[in-house]
Amino acid sequence: MKKVFMLLTVGCMAASLVACGGTNNNAGSHANAPASSDAQADDGKPTEIVFWNSFTGEIYKTLEEIVADYNASQNKVHVTSQFQGTYDETLVKFKSSMASGSGPDVLHMYEAGTRYMLDSGYAAPIQELAEADEFDLNQINDQARSYYTIDNKLWSMPFNYGQAVLFYNKTAFKEVGLDPEAPPRTYAEFKEYADKLMIKDDNKVSRYGATMAVYGWFMEQLIAGQGKLYVDHNNGRDGRAVQLDANKNGALLNVFTEWKDFTEHESVVNFGKDLIAGYQAFVSGKVAMLPFVSGYYNYATAAINGAFELGIGYFPMIDKTEEGGSLLAGASFWLIDHQDEARKKASWEFMKYMASPEVQAKWTIKTGDIAINKGSYELQEVIEHVKGNPAIQVSLDQETNYPNNFYTQGAVFGIMPEARLSFQENMDAVIAGTQTPQEAVDKFTAEVNSSLENYNASIGK
Repeated sequence: MKKVFMLLTVGCMAASLVACGGTNNNAGSHANAPASSDAQADDGKPTEIVFWNSFTGEIYKTLEEIVADYNASQNKVHVTSQFQGTYDETLVKFKSSMASGSGPDVLHMYEAGTRYMLDSGYAAPIQELAEADEFDLNQINDQARSYYTIDNKLWSMPFNYGQAVLFYNKTAFKEVGLDPEAPPRTYAEFKEYADKLMIKDDNKVSRYGATMAVYGWFMEQLIAGQGKLYVDHNNGRDGRAVQLDANKNGALLNVFTEWKDFTEHESVVNFGKDLIAGYQAFVSGKVAMLPFVSGYYNYATAAINGAFELGIGYFPMIDKTEEGGSLLAGASFWLIDHQDEARKKASWEFMKYMASPEVQAKWTIKTGDIAINKGSYELQEVIEHVKGNPAIQVSLDQETNYPNNFYTQGAVFGIMPEARLSFQENMDAVIAGTQTPQEAVDKFTAEVNSSLENYNASIGK
């Protein structure tokens, strides 16, 4: 397969932010197996593999604990974990490293990099390794697994997985007479609630009703929520995407129009693409509602420190539809094929461990992410954790209550990071009043379609 070296123009963000049940009788039957003997080097020493990740802060510490646990649990494989920056920065470094013949054995990459990873020729599909090892893939969360399944093959192992949800201040809801158990579900309700939640004294706002970062991933959520496709060929899942579809089906115009109207409310404060600023304003009580990623629930709870009661609601959609729903948040582990069977087997053993019920239980309890192994939710510590934090159940319910289809599986195309940046620039222009929503749709469409054409040409498609 032809190697792809085209460098995309991408926007950077704090990697941990967008990195963020059910039962199965066979869940975990193979996931926590020790490294097999053939993963060990011939000299009796553990096989050394390199793992690149993109976590920061407390979530990075949790990851490092788990990697250390794995190294201590057996003597066949030793993993060296290396932080490489944001997902976007890691993707650029990965391209460079593989061109020079180096690079990691296991790569932690967000969902927007999926199509590039497939087209690059560097990754070994997980499906083939799982089948050869009789590893039951049905133990892996259905939606997470379906996103990374292309052409009937699971290409990477989901790891940190969450949902776009609404963080809201239950205490503020009670103060203004809103039902704290009934957060807004539509954009109309979102704007109405924001107006009611704003506090203004002497012409100065002391608490805004809402904010939402101008970030392309939220745009994708709003398209999926309408039950519409983002790109052609069923979101790039029935063939490589060659052009946008959301400009033709009306979904993009709805997004630019509704978002513009949202920001024009006095009760809404706009921090642009700065997710951190919005998050900090929310946990400090200066904003009452914040669309965010479910995997930050535990960190938000700690930051609020009892100042108010944190609620989690479904991500507000433009409209309720039968076919639409939310998309996943997070990233997966890609096994990079260096044509070294020992390293490949060692990498697979490590990935199985990271997907095991016990490890995923620790991950969901520490972070608030959804455990990608269904068996985790049969473990007593997870049952007790969810029971003690009922807001967590909302993200689990949102995931299962929406249909699993081409809309909610999400788009896969080679320039997704670039498209997100283009959306942000065009949305900023609409909010500033220098573009109309229709002008933004036209410009965004021209930019993305041109980049898609260039990308596909670069890989000979």
